[in-house]
Amino acid sequence: MAYAVVAHLVFNICGTCIFTTASQNNYPGAEALNRIQRTASQDRLKPVLVHIDGYAAQTGISRFLEDFDAWEYNKTENLDISDLIRFDYLMIGSYMQDHVREIAMRNFSSTHQLSFTVFSFKLIRDLDPPL
Repeated sequence: MAYAVVAHLVFNICGTCIFTTASQNNYPGAEALNRIQRTASQDRLKPVLVHIDGYAAQTGISRFLEDFDAWEYNKTENLDISDLIRFDYLMIGSYMQDHVREIAMRNFSSTHQLSFTVFSFKLIRDLDPPL
């Protein structure tokens, strides 16, 4: 009986570690916002404008992650490119990574630079064992 309890606890701890790691990759928006704030932490007292698009907002960004009071975090949807250019940081997300880079390079290469890319957990494939 004691071995079963210990085995259950070990299995539970291992499973928790695996699933926690996988679930962290489900929130690329939160990772991106945290990375922006770490990278630009020297500007925490300056008025910085950050635009968060719908995809990024749906993937982990919440008011609890907005660390700097001087920064404006804007989640307004359907803004024109001319409106987006005024932002210091643009968080642009998509289910297709190449699509995001294409949008950024086509519309914002003259005003912004691509700082980094955050990849998300895309899917779990059912791998059939070979017969």
